[in-house]
Amino acid sequence: MKPILLLLSLALTFGAAAQTVTVLDKGSLQPLAGVRVTPTQGGAVLMTNGKGQFNLDLFRATDSLRLERSDYQPRTHAVRQLQAQAYRVLLTEKSYSLDEVVISASKFEEKRIDVAQQIEVLKARELEFQSNPTTADVLQQSGQVLVQKSQAGGGSPILRGFEANKVLMVIDGVRLNNAIYRGGHLQNVLTVDNAALEKVEVMFGPGSVVYGSDALGGVMHFYTKNPTLADSAGPRVNGGAFLRYATANQEKTAHADISIAAADGGVSPVLPFLILMI
Repeated sequence: MKPILLLLSLALTFGAAAQTVTVLDKGSLQPLAGVRVTPTQGGAVLMTNGKGQFNLDLFRATDSLRLERSDYQPRTHAVRQLQAQAYRVLLTEKSYSLDEVVISASKFEEKRIDVAQQIEVLKARELEFQSNPTTADVLQQSGQVLVQKSQAGGGSPILRGFEANKVLMVIDGVRLNNAIYRGGHLQNVLTVDNAALEKVEVMFGPGSVVYGSDALGGVMHFYTKNPTLADSAGPRVNGGAFLRYATANQEKTAHADISIAAADGGVSPVLPFLILMI
């Protein structure tokens, strides 16, 4: 019995002696994988694992460590300073000033400032913040699109007086309607789950040169979420879910999506799920 207790005691002692530093995003406090840890005096170079951690025991007490990742501002800390900070490092994400890029006007990426037509862009952060019940409400809340709603579950977008078969609705390049659809109110936009969207681009005015005669009044192009790529740290799994209940129309909504990326670079698509009861 005594040898077993001795072995357990030694295991706990060595476990406690291990000094593990965790690198976190300063804004979200999420662990950062793939951060390069380099001693300024020379020595072994490490990378943080999938939990954003690295072993401090591999460095000397007099070392200073530089932590850097391409999308974050680098920081330098002395080993003793890390011990005083409870073995945590917070990195600040870099901010880039880039011209906004749109795709819907010509079906390839170009700067928004170079596009002659008026384009309204709704990004993922705005869509999440608004948390609208339907995609028709997303367009209406933009303040740029008139939506005809004869009931709470309806929504027919109108661009510059055109609707139905005279405005085109597209999701990831796939048409939701065309010129032979009915000329009255058309509710096809309600079939798009706004919680699965990365962004929405609304192009006002004729888009027939690029999209055909059914884009006479404009184009509403919906882009679904992009999958997350794996890196050298290993497989990556990301996802999100939410529940929403609204008393105004007794709405009950549940949504979940997941993205799985393999370590060899293989990527699965984002899988969206939606349950909508009104």
